Amino acid sequence: MSGKKYTGEEKYNIIMESFQNPSITIESICREHGIAVSMFYRWKKQFLEGGRNGLAGKAPDKTLLKENAKLKAIIGEMDTPELRTGIELRKEGKLGQATRVFSSYVDKNPKDPFGWYYLAITLDNRSKEGDAIPCYKKAISLEIERPLLINAYLFLGSSLRKTGNPTEALVAFQKAESMGCRDAFLFYSKAKAFFLVGNLDEAQKSAEQAIKVNPRAPVYRKLLTIIKSSLTKVNR
Repeated sequence: MSGKKYTGEEKYNIIMESFQNPSITIESICREHGIAVSMFYRWKKQFLEGGRNGLAGKAPDKTLLKENAKLKAIIGEMDTPELRTGIELRKEGKLGQATRVFSSYVDKNPKDPFGWYYLAITLDNRSKEGDAIPCYKKAISLEIERPLLINAYLFLGSSLRKTGNPTEALVAFQKAESMGCRDAFLFYSKAKAFFLVGNLDEAQKSAEQAIKVNPRAPVYRKLLTIIKSSLTKVNR
């Protein structure tokens, strides 16, 4: 493990990586940054209790505390035994079993947006983006509460991009951004979508935004290099 002292902002960026790309394990994130898994969860607890201020050792962010209280209320609403089972299976990496649990749940509770959301992200984690897309759309149409609504648009856009629908993906990303999403993963995904539709200038801007939010992720810099190389060829 590294002996580096992390700033509150750096801790925040590391924590957000786990939300930005749910297919990456906590262990992988910790290895990349040279921190212990126990440290990651300690930081996450500080963040949930006090926001960015908590990570920096300052007084809690009152606005975020209100949002966290709202999220806990939302989680309470969806806290059924079957959903709990599916969520626990996800945590254990048993995604196939979790998929079956969530599929069974939405069959019996087709108007519960939480079931559709968890089914969607589980399918997404299994690289079944084509199957995840209608589930994300269902969760959105059933008006799932924020902040899960923001995630639903973000991950929907990512799945659309991966399945060859970059134009529709950009619409989903715009929805997430209009609701206040400023995650590096959002800007990275936007950059890739803009690249696919041939809008290299916007692709470059989005890649630069991703790096600004999380300068430690090499994949963002690699994408920016590819985009700049393509721009150079176009401008010759």
